[in-house]
Amino acid sequence: MIINIIRTHITPRIADGSIYINHEKICDTIESGPHRLPAGTYQLFPRKNRLLGMDIPAVCPLEEDPKELQSTIDPSSTTEAWITAGNGAYALKGPTIIVGESCFPGVVIHSMKALTTLCKKLRLRRRHVRKVLITITEK
Repeated sequence: MIINIIRTHITPRIADGSIYINHEKICDTIESGPHRLPAGTYQLFPRKNRLLGMDIPAVCPLEEDPKELQSTIDPSSTTEAWITAGNGAYALKGPTIIVGESCFPGVVIHSMKALTTLCKKLRLRRRHVRKVLITITEK
């Protein structure tokens, strides 16, 4: 499985892009400019989100063991992030990748639908942890 986030519109405040699985566009993404992860390759693993009541993808460095990471992601981290539902990147205080359908720079709609679709396609399960890689690039 080839998973990519390609950032296409980057400003100091936001980064817009899209998630592709096996070269098929799944949804759009937005990130807070100051908190976005550097371009590179990371691993995805499932993390329980109590607010949403579901497992959502978390992103961490390749050298980390997901089983040893905290159950929550540190908002001051520059190497870990959540992929979750939301509407805009302006209120984000930590490393978060919001998914949805882009309606204009920095804002997405239909976010929960996009997150559910993404999670189903990734098939991440906490009981069956396997290494799933994601590459973040900037155009």
